[in-house]
Amino acid sequence: MAKSALLDWYGGKMLTAGVPAPPIVLLDQHGSTFDVASLRGRRVLVFFYPKANTPGCTQQACALRDVMAGTEGPWGAGLSARARRGIAVVGVSPDAPSAQAKF
Repeated sequence: MAKSALLDWYGGKMLTAGVPAPPIVLLDQHGSTFDVASLRGRRVLVFFYPKANTPGCTQQACALRDVMAGTEGPWGAGLSARARRGIAVVGVSPDAPSAQAKF
């Protein structure tokens, strides 16, 4: 997805917790189509990052991974195992699928 398309994707609005996501169909890291509608009924944590394989984005993605795994990441524990259960994590960037796969 082009950077400008990513910025315009939701009309410049922020996603709001608890509000159903707008229709989103993108390519995943394998080049396959991902449709957020496939996650309907589940809790979804969406995070956006500007560029794969950069120090800041890598640190933040690893911290999110650690929090979801229940380990002590930079953002700390505090999300109970019950709260983490069943959350689908979706990362979105303007990078090509090949760059995301390496990330």
